[in-house]
This record gives sequence, C-alpha cells and structure tokens, in this order.
Amino acid sequence: MMSTTQDAFPRGGGTSGLSSVWKEAFFWIPITHMASTAAAGVTAYSLSSHLTGAIFLTLALAVPVPMVIYYAFKTYHSKIEDERRHAEQMSEVHRSTLEALAMAIDAKDQTTHQHIRRVQIYARRMGESMRMGAKELKALEAASLLHDIGKLGVPDYILNKPGKLTEHEFSKMKCHPVIGAEILSNVKFDFPVASYVRAHHERWDGLGYPDGLAGEEIPLGARILALVDHFDALHSDRPYRKAMTREEALRHIREQSGAYFDPTLVKLFLAMLESLNAEIDGLGFQEPEAPRTSQAAHNSSAPAAGFAEERTPLTESALGKIAAAHQEVMTLHDIARVLSSSLSLQDTVAIVTSRLANVVPYSTCVIYLTDGDKTRVRAQYAGGLNRESFRNRVVSLGEGITGWVVANHKPMYNTSPLLDLAFLGSETASAYGSVLVFPVMKQGEAFGAVALYSVDLPNYTNEHLRLMEMVMQPISDALHNAMTFEITRQTALTDQMTGLPNMRAFSMQLERELHSAERAKYPLSVLVIDINDFKQVNDTFGHMAGDRLLFQVGQVIRRQLRDHDMVARYAGDEFVACLTMTDPEQAGHVIRRIQKALGQVVLDMPGGESATVTASIGAATSPSDGWSFEELMMQADRRMYRSKEELKTEDTFPTYPKPRMLAS
Repeated sequence: MMSTTQDAFPRGGGTSGLSSVWKEAFFWIPITHMASTAAAGVTAYSLSSHLTGAIFLTLALAVPVPMVIYYAFKTYHSKIEDERRHAEQMSEVHRSTLEALAMAIDAKDQTTHQHIRRVQIYARRMGESMRMGAKELKALEAASLLHDIGKLGVPDYILNKPGKLTEHEFSKMKCHPVIGAEILSNVKFDFPVASYVRAHHERWDGLGYPDGLAGEEIPLGARILALVDHFDALHSDRPYRKAMTREEALRHIREQSGAYFDPTLVKLFLAMLESLNAEIDGLGFQEPEAPRTSQAAHNSSAPAAGFAEERTPLTESALGKIAAAHQEVMTLHDIARVLSSSLSLQDTVAIVTSRLANVVPYSTCVIYLTDGDKTRVRAQYAGGLNRESFRNRVVSLGEGITGWVVANHKPMYNTSPLLDLAFLGSETASAYGSVLVFPVMKQGEAFGAVALYSVDLPNYTNEHLRLMEMVMQPISDALHNAMTFEITRQTALTDQMTGLPNMRAFSMQLERELHSAERAKYPLSVLVIDINDFKQVNDTFGHMAGDRLLFQVGQVIRRQLRDHDMVARYAGDEFVACLTMTDPEQAGHVIRRIQKALGQVVLDMPGGESATVTASIGAATSPSDGWSFEELMMQADRRMYRSKEELKTEDTFPTYPKPRMLAS
C-alpha cells in the first residue's frame, strides 16, 4: 500500500530554489539596513562633534532614509500581494482542472446524475465530524473527485457492460484503484490523495482490494469515501444494475456495517444523513429519482456530472455532450469492428443490437431480414421485452409498419405501435408508446429492417432520428456482409446437387469426431457408399435423370442414420457417412439397413420407366482400423470395392437395357 508520506511531495528544493526565494523576498532588506546604519553613524558623529555644519549635514542625509525605507517596504508588500494573487489563481486553475478531469471520467464511466457532487459533500462533512486535519480534509475532497480516475485504464465494454462481469473482467476492473493511485502519485499534492484512492475499495473485514487491508489499517479518508460512494452508487442507475430505493440502499449499508464498512462511520453517516440531504437539496444536487422499471430507462440512464462548489465551469449539458459523443464514437467503432469481422449472422445481429442500445433507447429491438423469395422478412434476432414472442416472426412486404418500411425503402416512426404489435395481444401491445423502424439497405434495395419499440418514450425525437441515420449505414453493411458470409459458408460446405454436406464439410466434421472419440475412448465408424453402375443411368436416361437419382439416394441414406450422424456426397456417385459411437457389428447393421431401404425405393424415370438401385458399401472403424481420416477412408474404400466385386460375382448388379431400365 502507498503511505501518506508518498503524497506529501516537497515543494521546490536545491540551491537555485533558495536563491530565487532570497532574491524575491529579501533583496531590499540589506539595502534598508545599510541606509539606516549609515544615517545612524552620520547622526552620532554630528552630535559628538557639536558642529553646526555637521548637524545640517546629518539632517540632509537622514531625511531620505525614511523615504528609502518606505519605498522598500511598499515594493516588498506589493511583491507579496502579487505572489498571493498568483497562488490563488493557480489554486483556481488546479481546482478547475480537477473538476474537468472528474467530469471526463464520469462521461467515460456513465455514472449517475451529479454523483460526484453528492459524494464530495457527504465525504467532506463526514471528515469534519471525525475531526480530520486540514490536509486530510483537502485530500478527502480531492479523492472524492478523482477516486475513479483509474477507470481510464479499464476498457469501456467492461465499465458499461449490462450484466455480471466474468472473473477475467472483474480482475481487470479491480486494477482501477492501483492505476488511479499511480496516476495521482505523479501529482505533487501536499496531502495523501493517492493513498485514499488506492484504498477506497478495501473492506473493514479485510476482504476488499487491492491490498486486503482490514479495520483501521485502512486510512480514515478511504473508509469514509468507500461508505459514501457506495451509498450513492446503490441509489443510482448503473449499466450493470437498476438503482435501489433510498430505503433499500440504507438497509444494505446497515447490513454491511462491520463487514464492508467501518461500523463507527455507518452510525455517524446514518445520524447525519438528513442534514446532509438537506444541504444537498439546498445546493440543487438532489438525490437520484426513484428507479424506473423499463429497459429503455436502463439504456438511457444519464452519466454523472462533475464537481463544482458555487460555480459550474462545465455545464451538465456539456457533460451530456461529452458522454453522447463518446458513446457515438464507441458505437461506430464497435459496428465497424463487426463490419470487418467474419462473424456468423447470429453473432452480427446480437452485437449490432447490443451496440445500438448505447445510442437510441428502446424496450424491444427486432432485426428483420429477407427470407427466401424476398416477398417477406423474418425476425433474425429480438432483444428486450417480449423477445421470445418475436422469434422467427415472419412479416410480408407491405404488412404493418415493418412490411411497409421494407417495401417502400423509407423509415417510419411515431405512429401507432399496434400496427406492428397486434399479434402480442391488446394488453401487451398497448403498453408500447412509440415505434421507430428503419430499412436495412444495400445498393438502393431494402433487405430487412431494424425496429425499435419503447414503453417509456411517447415519441422518438429528432435527435434519435439523427443517431439512427448515423448508424444505419454501417449496420446495413455489417448485416449484408454477414448474410454474404453465411451464404458463402453454406455454399462452400454444401453439395448443390443433393443438398447434403460436401467432402470439405465432412472432413472437418470427421476430424472433430475422431479427436472426441480418441479422448473418450469410444468407437467411430466410417462408411463409403457407391451406387452400382450409375454411369448407365446417365447414358440411358440423361444427366438430369442421374442428378435426380443422386438426390433421392442421398435422402434415403440420410433417413437411415441418426440425427447426430453425418452423410455427405463424396464425389460422382459416391457418398460417405460418419457414425459416432458405432463398432463394426453396429456398422454392419447400418449397412444392411441402407441397402434394404434403397432396394425398396422405386425410382420413376422418363418415359414411364421405373427402376431400383443397389449400392456397394464398405466400412472402417477406429481404433482397430486407425485413428486418422486417411487411414479410415482408405480402409473403407478398399472394403467397398471388395463388396462391389462380390456383387458382380453373385450377378446381383442391376442391368440397364436400352431404352428400358430393369430392376435387379
């Protein structure tokens, strides 16, 4: 822990400093003394000599001495006044700088309205009641302003995360008292600010951070700051939780007395609270309003204002602009990051919805994207109130507000939300007060919509519209890229003829399954399936008929496997299958089931012809046939050809006389 002596930095120092002080403060003293001494010597000589001329000479020399002394004193006094005014001006600059810095910290952290001002008043009065010295009181006031300066080193997504922090995120958050103390240790305060900032998250029972101090090991100023800051924070909206009522916050403080907080300070604070609140009300720094219950309120909670005593060097509207500008930049940065990332569509819509909440308040947000033939849009993602009711909801173009927006490529807002929400039922839908829907556009065409619904706002304002216009283009780009990526991914991993996975997808899946099987010590089987004499189908009935046969065969094989098994088109007329937790005996049962199913299917061919089909199938099982993709595929392929030779020997291959295809 940093000691108080670390904050009491020396002022000036060295030979040059003493020389400067001597020249500024004591330059006229020797001159004054020399003049006085000279005048006294001349006077003494004149009086001792009893000469009339000497007396007149003495008077002539002594009269200017008071004038020299007067002007020397006047010059010295003027210098002192200038130094005093300069010190006051520098003190004012320092205080204004601290206030501006505190407001910038609030804008980043999004703390609640006038939080810093109330904490500063609470802390100062508590310190006075505990008879803290003048330097300690100054340290407490400065720490009230700057106790969260270390949050400048904490990423925004952690500070403003709307939910519980992960263990890693909380570890990052716990660094902010240390960072703050290190920053302030470079400022030459004459009082122990850094030690108060470092220890303001320590607990009376020793379970706090960063140093695990307990009881009176924690500096008194830090104990006071921990109590009053905690109380006011509980009573204010934060991104990660809703505000408690005043009674709930006080009950929490009482319950944590002797654990989190110094019990003596808790008793004093509770006794002083009414007078403290009266002082705060008198200065216009009221307590936070009663907590609201809607998600929109949560999304739009105001950031904290900075500290000022009788002055307001930066207005609250200026602070709001700082926070708003910060949020706009952060949102655009995050959406741009999404735009440049190869994310899945579901990841993209979730991130876009989350970031949009930092710019425009809403109770429910739904992202619709075109579905299939582009005559309708489907809800790809919904967040907020009633989100489950919107999942996979389909809206035809022209239907309701959303359908009209997509069909006409224009936004719609501040009309009746019931036009979109009637499906929720009258009671649920009537709770919403306003709606804002923007089309998702690319190259002049709409391929979806972003719909915001609020239960708290009677109308969306022009500022909300401006912000939506600002973010809709990057949102549209991000969604279009995600859809393109999704289509490309599906195309790259799907066989277009059969609709089954292709060999690339199969090899990726098989590698994963092999690793799992090796770790868990269970068998895994691979099948290689080849349609017998498929070339004759193409030669007899044409390639379109052959393509249709491949599709039907693929569907038959798929139905004979379990949901978690995988079948893919290998190449030409060959298919492959991966059977997890399947030994050689079980694989044999699957092979016979597939062959039987294929034998029962009648395939209609051109010209009214019909036929059946047979397949040769080979199997390989890990670990007996190997643990690698290549080993299993080679062994299964070898057994498939052996099966094919046996079928030829038994004369069970189908024959395809022209122009008629006969069943075997």
